[in-house]
Amino acid sequence: MINRRKLAAIFGLMLSLILTLVFVATGCGEEGEEVVKIGVSAPLSGPAAAVGIGMPRGAEMAAEEINDAGGLTIGGKNYEIKIVSGNDEFTSEGGVSVATSFVSDGIKFVIGPISSAACLGAAPTYEANDVLVQHMASAFSATATDKPFHFRCFPGGVGFLGGFYTWLAETEYWPGIETVVMLNPADASGYEVEPSVRAAAIDNGFEVLASEFVPRGITTGEAAALVLDILTHYDPDLIDMGVITTGEAALLLTELHDRGYEGKIVALSAQPPLAIVAIAGMEATEGMMVLAGDPESPVTPDAYVDFYNSYVERYDEQPFMVGTLDAYNAVHSYAMAIEEAGTLDTAAVRDALEDLEWECAHGPAYWGGEDLFGIKRQLIRAVMFSVIHDGALEHAGLMDAIFYAPAE
Repeated sequence: MINRRKLAAIFGLMLSLILTLVFVATGCGEEGEEVVKIGVSAPLSGPAAAVGIGMPRGAEMAAEEINDAGGLTIGGKNYEIKIVSGNDEFTSEGGVSVATSFVSDGIKFVIGPISSAACLGAAPTYEANDVLVQHMASAFSATATDKPFHFRCFPGGVGFLGGFYTWLAETEYWPGIETVVMLNPADASGYEVEPSVRAAAIDNGFEVLASEFVPRGITTGEAAALVLDILTHYDPDLIDMGVITTGEAALLLTELHDRGYEGKIVALSAQPPLAIVAIAGMEATEGMMVLAGDPESPVTPDAYVDFYNSYVERYDEQPFMVGTLDAYNAVHSYAMAIEEAGTLDTAAVRDALEDLEWECAHGPAYWGGEDLFGIKRQLIRAVMFSVIHDGALEHAGLMDAIFYAPAE
């Protein structure tokens, strides 16, 4: 006769076996072959979180649209897209950590990083494992022949500001602008973007009086000293804040306003645009040029406006359109390239993506950049400019992203 203790042990073993069989049969919520994972590497905590938090959100919004429409069809079989996010903390070490985690998890398609340091740090891991990446790093070397699996899925500081200086010269939106002082962060993004942006300004007839590099996390005292030095030694018609982001830009804008600077300011990387108004104030940001479409303007593409409104309704805040909408576009382009390739093999998808021409939320988009980067990995699309007027966006212009070779 079996005693109670032995009977309980046998029952427990049988229950464990049943649960194991159920787990194997159903995947217990885990992805089987019917799921395509797309990783999003972004700064989700720390000072740069405002830049990155929208990236997985934008990707999720695109994935939901695709999944609701039936998902991906590959070889007659349907696949669902799942977004997996990783916090790269805007650092090289963080980028490597996320890349290692994604590779371990079998993720073969990635969006981000938006940090040049994180992108350059993670690139060797992704390339060694044939992981297809659509990044948003502005560093010039983040798009190169030694990174064939890396596509830059936004124009970056090089393309944004190349387009801006070309547009400004052609339209004379701000007549009388002749001299410029350039500011950029003292990191990989700033050091690699600055030569191309300086070339864009010079080639379009503007005189660059000075180019300064600003430490990330600049203090109020350091910002005050820098602004005082600029205004003491130069009298620029335009101050270009390059790829300086919201926090540092707000400090500089406040100091420029307090010291009576009356020239023009372009701060394309200060995002979301209206967030900087809340930080620096309406007076300090009045008339500043930003990188954004005015959702009230008839010139702004319908898809852009629809995404903007959907995001606001969903999250009750203005999106950081640089990064957020680019992640949304990237998911859709991955889906199109995967279906075109008819496989999840990343080399085949890479080749299909390279030849893709599509209508993204910004308008027509395609890959170029061979003449400048030696490889067709740079997204070419429209860039929209707005000025801040009375604390709101007002459409200023639209121009294709343009890329200039770095100045000596």
